[in-house]
Amino acid sequence: MKKILKLKINRGYIYGLTRKNVFMLLFWALLLFGLYCWYMSSAGVYFLNAFTSGYTLDSGRLWDDAKLLEITEQTEYFNTGEYGVTLPPMLRLDEVYRDGNKYRFKVEVESYRELGIAYSAPLDAILAASRYDPARGDVAPPDAVQKVAMVTIDGKNVVALMPVGETLTPGETVLYACFSELPLYIGHDMGVDGEAVGMEVASYCLELRYLKVDDEITDFFLVIVFSIIFPLFLLYTVLCFVKPQLHPNYLRIHKFGEINKICAEIDEEIKDNGAYKEGRSVYTKQYIIYHSLHATKVTMNHKARN
Repeated sequence: MKKILKLKINRGYIYGLTRKNVFMLLFWALLLFGLYCWYMSSAGVYFLNAFTSGYTLDSGRLWDDAKLLEITEQTEYFNTGEYGVTLPPMLRLDEVYRDGNKYRFKVEVESYRELGIAYSAPLDAILAASRYDPARGDVAPPDAVQKVAMVTIDGKNVVALMPVGETLTPGETVLYACFSELPLYIGHDMGVDGEAVGMEVASYCLELRYLKVDDEITDFFLVIVFSIIFPLFLLYTVLCFVKPQLHPNYLRIHKFGEINKICAEIDEEIKDNGAYKEGRSVYTKQYIIYHSLHATKVTMNHKARN
């Protein structure tokens, strides 16, 4: 390889074709790199958040973005069957609170209490509300898929959606936390037979159900793969532009012998009256040169025509 790098390529027939191939390669490299930059502008946020335990929460920015909602009294639970309410497989990025490119946070909760509302999914994954009394020591039903709690952050009430088997301790710092828009059915059901009526809560809820955000896991790995492939492809193309001997055209020729010697022989044989062209291939006494927009392939002519 060192010998090839030091080789000074003589300009001739193969050099001219290779330059055309390099320009086409450069076109594709720049196009793909542009697509990579466009993809990174949206998917890069997942790379920063997918496997972090959370960034320090700037609560001032959170409250500037959030609104306060008042819980109103309701006579019956939300009709989850009519609206097809299920436990979502993931959160949408446009549903979660973002501080720049950060959407997972470390959050210190000042207080914690369960509201006695849990949800199971007995029929076609449609959520159904049920109540229990934490004041009497009751716990959420074992078949429930989530429960509702209230926490305070900076003295403000925030609804927390949690797995049924987990609790929080006042003063605890929660990791991997997202803030998502408070679901309508949660705010509605808090107004049924609950102490939350008249309470003001943040329009964001503390999301502790460990739901992923969009395709963050897939995009995390794609960002890594694309960040290796596309910049390296562009770098290789630029190197081929500066040192054409690194192009596959010349590397294939190198298999037959010394590059400049073979290229010189082709230059001479091209001028010979015996050389002819069929389609995209040129036949000389010793070689067959196939040329397309993307490659120039030189092979030995074992059926030389005299």
